[in-house]
Amino acid sequence: MRQASISTISLAALALAAAPVSAQQHATPTSAKVIACSGDFAKDSNHLKLTTAFGSKNVTFTDIEASDGSKVPASVLFPNDPKRRLEVWWSNPTARGETHLIVIGGQSAWTAPGGMRLGQTLDQVETSIIRRSSSEDSIKTASRL
Repeated sequence: MRQASISTISLAALALAAAPVSAQQHATPTSAKVIACSGDFAKDSNHLKLTTAFGSKNVTFTDIEASDGSKVPASVLFPNDPKRRLEVWWSNPTARGETHLIVIGGQSAWTAPGGMRLGQTLDQVETSIIRRSSSEDSIKTASRL
C-alpha cells in the first residue's frame, strides 16, 4: 500500500551508503539532526570522534540486539533520549572504528540524506530520492562544463 511508512531497517540501509554527501550538519540538541556520510559519520570515523563531537556523556559503547537476535557492539548517541538516539555499528568493533551501519530507529528524529526520515509514506520517500537524484545529476552535468 502506498501509505505504508518506511521501516527502520529500510531507512537505516538508505542512510548508510558510505558515499560522501555534499553537505554535513552536526546534530546537536538545537540544530537539525541530519546524518551525512562524511565528517563525524564518515566511513573512517570512530567512537572517539563521536564522543568529541557530541560529548562523552552523550555517547556510549554497548551491545545492541540485531534483527537476528545476535549482539552487535556499537556506539549509541543519546542512549537515554528516544528522539535523539542513533546507533553506529563498526566494521572494526575492537578498535571502535570504520563506520559499518548507522541505525535510525524507534522515535528518533534524525534525518537521512535527501531528507528521508522515519514515518514517511512511500510517496514521500520516492520524492526525496527523485529530488536527490536530480540534484546530483545537475551537479555532475555542471562539473563537466
